[in-house]
Amino acid sequence: MQNALKSGLKTALFNLLVLSSKITGWRYPKIPRLKGNFFYGRLPSLFNDNQLISDIFKAGELAAKHESGLSYFWLGSNLMLVITKPEHLEQLMKNKDHFKLSVFDDYVDYLGGSFILADEPELWAPKREVYDRLVLSQKALEKTAGAVSPELTNTLQYIGAHLGEPINLHQLFSKFILANLLKRVLDVEPSNEELEALLDYLHFLHDQIVCSRTVIRNVLPKFLANRFLIDPEQFSVEMKKTLHKNIFSASNKSIYTNEFINMIHKIRGKNSALETNADVIGEINVLLIGGTSTVLSTLLVLFKYLKANPAVETKLIAEINDEFSEQEISFADVKKLKYLDNIISEVLRLATPAPVSFKKVLTPFKFDNIRLAKGDTLVTVPYITHRLPNIWKEPEQFIPERFDSIKDIPRYAYRPFGVDQHQCPGRHFGIQTIKLIVATIYKQFDFKILNNEDMSFIFSAGALRPKVTPIACFSHKNGEL
Repeated sequence: MQNALKSGLKTALFNLLVLSSKITGWRYPKIPRLKGNFFYGRLPSLFNDNQLISDIFKAGELAAKHESGLSYFWLGSNLMLVITKPEHLEQLMKNKDHFKLSVFDDYVDYLGGSFILADEPELWAPKREVYDRLVLSQKALEKTAGAVSPELTNTLQYIGAHLGEPINLHQLFSKFILANLLKRVLDVEPSNEELEALLDYLHFLHDQIVCSRTVIRNVLPKFLANRFLIDPEQFSVEMKKTLHKNIFSASNKSIYTNEFINMIHKIRGKNSALETNADVIGEINVLLIGGTSTVLSTLLVLFKYLKANPAVETKLIAEINDEFSEQEISFADVKKLKYLDNIISEVLRLATPAPVSFKKVLTPFKFDNIRLAKGDTLVTVPYITHRLPNIWKEPEQFIPERFDSIKDIPRYAYRPFGVDQHQCPGRHFGIQTIKLIVATIYKQFDFKILNNEDMSFIFSAGALRPKVTPIACFSHKNGEL
């Protein structure tokens, strides 16, 4: 009875959204509009990440085909203006005081506190210095080069023990990526049981929070939105228990003296020693989400593209063999692999982990002769921008050599990590992690992907990833199983 009532309320509420859209109608007659209401006739798309992103891609394709490079649609009574041209994004950034990245503000409630991507400038700037010095710099990478060895060794040992057997690459790399992040950034070495618990926790975050349902908060009052999502207060209690048990536990005392966490703690105006996770929980959650999901999805897509493009794979293997005579490769070593940099850049162009971005208008302003009102939403779509044929020759083809020289790429035409303040703060760390895994795997093993026919993507667990998870079969370089 209770479930039936909830279902009825949802249906009634979304019917109101549809009605408000019909009443609002056309605002910009010279700009193409995605026909029909955004969710009209397919209400479940609101609870289906891939359907939501697919619909936004349709609006982006509509914009890309129009001379204006713009399109729009209504989400309830909320206008969503879709932007694809690099020059439009550059123009927007000159007016950035008029808008904010809206989804991150929504996440603050659910992730237990503020974090670098949602911070105001007075907090963001000093936090960025901490990230740059302690996480992103080459010096930081070299300092911790050996710290990753046990986690990587475990992955290699697993492959070695299952040669000739089908291995799910998602499962193979997810534990390594998380363990590597925890050790190198937070000085935490969780047990296997704690790692498993944290992977389950991250799956829950992706499934319930880092998903399309969060967009509801842009069109519904907060008390109603919490009926469709998890109540943040209720969730916060369970979230803190999970993090305390598996990260701040007795076995991980080193986190209390971790330089990165304590500097973030002090930036937030806390002069006392770190004794609880309450003041840094938002930052830790974003580190866990951003440092695992996007790295994993990019890695899986990369392996699929390499196996679908044998000439590229052969060239990469030659580079790895030329640079490294020994099998053991460290974080400090992988900076030598320039062609692998190109390959990763091309993967990020075609399969940007965060393919859309939402920005809420704070104060009215004029953009390209269009008047934007307070409350409107700007939707940028890197997935479409990265495929504009006037910028990218053969945009659907996998051509790493296009990044041999980036001087001909217009500003804002390539932005897999966001722009300005909202650039991913861990992007260099993520790329180095990917390079380490790829170089080590190709140095020690041959492998084939058993199910590489489908090269399409879906949006799932907070990132764009292969629709079909790659299953691989490994053998030693000498061909032995």
